[in-house]
Amino acid sequence: MKVIYAFLLAVIAFVSINYSVSAQPVNDNYGFATVVPHTSGWCSADAAYTTLGATADMNAASCWNTAPNYNVWFRFQATNAFINVTVDRGGTKGNLRGANLAIWEADGLTEVECNRYIGTYDDVVVGATNLTVGNWYYIAVDNYHPSYRGTFTLCIDDAVDYDFYEGAVVVPHSSSWCSSDAEYSTLGATPDRNAASCWNTLPNYNRWFTFQATSPFINVTVDRGGTKGNLRGANLAIWEADGITEVECNRYIGTYDDVVVGATNLTVGNWYYIAVDNYHPSYRGTFTLCIDDAVDYDYYEGAITVPHS
Repeated sequence: MKVIYAFLLAVIAFVSINYSVSAQPVNDNYGFATVVPHTSGWCSADAAYTTLGATADMNAASCWNTAPNYNVWFRFQATNAFINVTVDRGGTKGNLRGANLAIWEADGLTEVECNRYIGTYDDVVVGATNLTVGNWYYIAVDNYHPSYRGTFTLCIDDAVDYDFYEGAVVVPHSSSWCSSDAEYSTLGATPDRNAASCWNTLPNYNRWFTFQATSPFINVTVDRGGTKGNLRGANLAIWEADGITEVECNRYIGTYDDVVVGATNLTVGNWYYIAVDNYHPSYRGTFTLCIDDAVDYDYYEGAITVPHS
């Protein structure tokens, strides 16, 4: 009898464990999407959500590499036009890998924006700048391979980051300024607005910066290599305040080049934008941004004085 009792307990324990692992998440379907706030700096509890036990529902987003596979759903009511959604993973944040992420209109079918992992251990971020206040939107999180299913933390902000013109990082227009080494990255970036006339991208993965002109002159450098960053194939441009009217552009010749662009016709007090992109998906990476309020000898105004002797 004791043997039978012990056997029954083992079976019950096995079934319980198996059920806990494979039970469908409550937000497995669009119709049962978890309501989340659209506010500043909100994050769920660490590893609060999971794709374990999830099934395919509705459609895959246009940038995903799933059918979908194991997507789970969230929904929010827009409080402004902007949103940044992050699937955060790693450590206490969760063990999900190969994340696919998308924002949808209220029908769960009309895509607003999407993004997906590059490296399987990446956090994934997607933003939008065209939400209608008061409307309901849906977020879907999926992952690529069955073994990549797992837990994750969801974070939402009501402002976009420098993946968008509207979230451009403010930088100084001063003498010999540089960011921290490898401070910025095109990893996880998406295309926004137009490519510059000299670029060989559509754009692809452009990041945005903005400055207020303190003189008519500027030199902007995308610095890479060693501690400066691992970006390759850089494309660089300066734009008027609308982010559409090109001032100047330049791009790499060799894929490992630093790239410099200058201008001599800025209007003091006006705001300008800088966009950094790169050519090939495998060239995405980190970079250092440097700005000077004088041009170099690429311009007449920056001519090098040499001795006549």
